[in-house]
Amino acid sequence: STEPDSLANMVTNMGVAKCSNAAAAYKECTKYAVQKLDLPHVAQYLDAGHAGWLGWPANIGPAATIFTDIYKEAGRPKSLRGLATNVSNYNAWNATSPAPYTSPNPNYDEKHYVDAFAPLLRQNGWDAKFIIDQGRSGKQPTGQQEWGHWCNALGTGFGLRPTSNTGHPDVDAFVWVKPGGEADGTSDTTAVRYDHFCGSASSMKPAPEAGTWFQAYFEQLLRNANPSF
Repeated sequence: STEPDSLANMVTNMGVAKCSNAAAAYKECTKYAVQKLDLPHVAQYLDAGHAGWLGWPANIGPAATIFTDIYKEAGRPKSLRGLATNVSNYNAWNATSPAPYTSPNPNYDEKHYVDAFAPLLRQNGWDAKFIIDQGRSGKQPTGQQEWGHWCNALGTGFGLRPTSNTGHPDVDAFVWVKPGGEADGTSDTTAVRYDHFCGSASSMKPAPEAGTWFQAYFEQLLRNANPSF
């Protein structure tokens, strides 16, 4: 999964000067990366956010344009198979019903997102395939009070096991990209890297620094795993 979050930010956060000023260079660097990684034993997927980010009707069209532009401008690398979605997030692949916090987005899970996104990418000239992170998507709905509450969300569980047997022509695999016991960020308000999302009512607390082991969170994922262990 190449460049988690970065290209998605170019779709939705161009009103932020730091993003807009870096966008052209970031696009060039991404093209450079996918060209250099275009090797026979490599399968590349650009990170494409998730249903609750780029899946909104206002975002999905511009997203398709940005991703296909990069694919074409990089010379249509053979190893660039498609896009990775839901990395480090909690969305279901195929929810039985929309979680309350997804309203009013019609693309309320990753399947709806892929089914809406893939045709737009094809129309723009890229028959992209997908890999979907399901490492923390087993319990639905989660304990998120808002869809944007991304940090150490309560009420989550390990999800669908990694497999290439997805039953969907546009999905290459379900994967676990985010290690389940790895913290998203600290809840310590005095920490240099503190983010207010990690102190939200949706987040498990106390939480350690991002990237460090979070035993209580791992235990929550295990308890709520679906399929169970």
